[in-house]
Amino acid sequence: AAPTIRRPTAPTVGLAARGPPDPRWLRSRQRLLAARVVAALWRMSVLIIGAGGAVGKRLVAALAARGERIVAVDRAAQLPENLREKVTHAETNADVRDFYTMQRIFKRHRFVHTVWNLAAPLSVETALNPTVAEQVTVNGMRNVLWAMYEARVRKIMFTDSIGSFGASAPRQDCTARWLTEHPLQDPGSDYGRQKRGVRRLLREFWRT
Repeated sequence: AAPTIRRPTAPTVGLAARGPPDPRWLRSRQRLLAARVVAALWRMSVLIIGAGGAVGKRLVAALAARGERIVAVDRAAQLPENLREKVTHAETNADVRDFYTMQRIFKRHRFVHTVWNLAAPLSVETALNPTVAEQVTVNGMRNVLWAMYEARVRKIMFTDSIGSFGASAPRQDCTARWLTEHPLQDPGSDYGRQKRGVRRLLREFWRT
């Protein structure tokens, strides 16, 4: 009879064969993960839209003094020199009315923990051209929020105004909370109504 040829079997390598994981390997793995988390946190930035404006300049200076990494976004062709030296990255010629511009900025800067949207005309400018002002203030905020949603950035700040308070607002001891508790009150101006529109967008964003 022909000899029987047995195929060699591969040795079984499983948890039972290998035994429990080496504690030294676990500690090394934990240190590596911790180092990656620390590195990611170190790269986290604040993104300021309207960094070259009156409020933006002061905000950049304050956050830079605190050691924050800053991504400065502005519609100007370039930032002033004294501002450039305080920021980590600058995104210029950026119009909040263009969603795709905002989208590209958030894709380029993945590690953002807070957004400050300061892009809004002054009250005088709003009165002169309320249509353009609404495109910047309300539609611009909508574009920023959608770009944030895609990038999974959850924290945003914006500058409200005393112009948001209308004739029905209390004259004494009136806080900003009153505005959120009375969302339908009429501020009496396009400027105030646009700020009210921004608060509505933020409320919807928070619920998503």
